[in-house]
Amino acid sequence: MDEAQEVLSSLIAKSEFSDISNLARNALVQVAVSENDEEEAIRLLNEILEEPSPNFPQQMILTRLAQSYESVGDYEAALRTYRRVTAEYAGSSFATKSKAKVDYLELRGVSVGEEKLEEDQGSETPE
Repeated sequence: MDEAQEVLSSLIAKSEFSDISNLARNALVQVAVSENDEEEAIRLLNEILEEPSPNFPQQMILTRLAQSYESVGDYEAALRTYRRVTAEYAGSSFATKSKAKVDYLELRGVSVGEEKLEEDQGSETPE
């Protein structure tokens, strides 16, 4: 896997086209997630957001980013990101799913700028 990661990283560094760079970043996101490295996934997803591309719709990347924030326990960032999807992409399927996540997190007591959600070991979040 390390060799593939090196090739993808090299492609990102050398490519002049955001589509190609973002394809490589997306592949690295998948590797990071498979290795339970959500922090790396967050970094890469933010890089994709910085280089917009029609092949990587912002609402898709933002939704994946919010999921990664949730995975690392940064519920405030997840809530902010889900809210952004619902506000900027109202009417999309991503907005519908993000709204369900906003409702869930708010129900659990998460609010931006205030205390974080306390983990409830037995509950599941909506998909």
